[in-house]
Amino acid sequence: GSGKELVARMIHELSRRQTAKFQAVNCAALPDTLFESEIFGYEKGAFTGAHDRKPGRLELANEGTLFLDEIGDMSIVAQAKLLRVLEERRFERLGGNRSIHVDFRLISATNRPLDQFVRDGRFREDLYYRVNAFSIRLPSLRERQVDIPVLGNRFLARYCAANGLPLDAKTFAREAIDLLTAYHWPGNIRELESTVSRAALSAPGRTIRAADIEFLHASEPPVEDTGERLPSLREAERAHIVRILDACSWNKKEAARILEISRGTLYRKILEFGLEPQAHGTQSRNRARRLTAS
Repeated sequence: GSGKELVARMIHELSRRQTAKFQAVNCAALPDTLFESEIFGYEKGAFTGAHDRKPGRLELANEGTLFLDEIGDMSIVAQAKLLRVLEERRFERLGGNRSIHVDFRLISATNRPLDQFVRDGRFREDLYYRVNAFSIRLPSLRERQVDIPVLGNRFLARYCAANGLPLDAKTFAREAIDLLTAYHWPGNIRELESTVSRAALSAPGRTIRAADIEFLHASEPPVEDTGERLPSLREAERAHIVRILDACSWNKKEAARILEISRGTLYRKILEFGLEPQAHGTQSRNRARRLTAS
């Protein structure tokens, strides 16, 4: 959720291999029985149901990048086969006898301590040193707020492309970027992408403003149930202020800046609406901890 595949793709796109393919494989979702056919491919007739030749991920990643997510979940048998390819740069399709040369960059990722896996005998030491030549620690999104505007704009461009729009068909207002940056993101990268897509869809115009952004895990403002009645201006103002304060973990200086009002005005609004910053802030922080741990 911290964006491992996204970073791997960016490394690929900024390298000399950018014109070749990027192949991503989730090792945690790949049973050992399917490892060879998925990674190495197979020849026609290699097994029941193999009606045609199929290239594997290695072959498709030739001159490009192979990304193995959760590499620590690979079986010892699969690890041995991967190590052999890394050493020889050759492999054979399942059911074949022709040696195929491959030139690829391997990027692997894990959220588990591989060094401990080595000590426990769950990960080969020789493969560990092969894949750990250069490592990058990827913190959670809340620990790298400087990345949020870049990622937000990237996801916005992706939304536009997916919907047949020019890449600059939608843009963020400064207040929207400030709000995204201030939020705690318990759902990490996936939550950011989802939030950006919803905001782009709901924004009536080209510019996405703070009011267009809804967070999945922000606490709901305690507005009285009004049925089908539209909220009054006072109710809407109260709900918006609570929403911004929750997103900022009740940092009133930051909230006032996003709301474009003075801190004095914000304090008066808090008193006017009977808001309780200490109670709301505690609830928000506790909720963030629970969601992060799940």
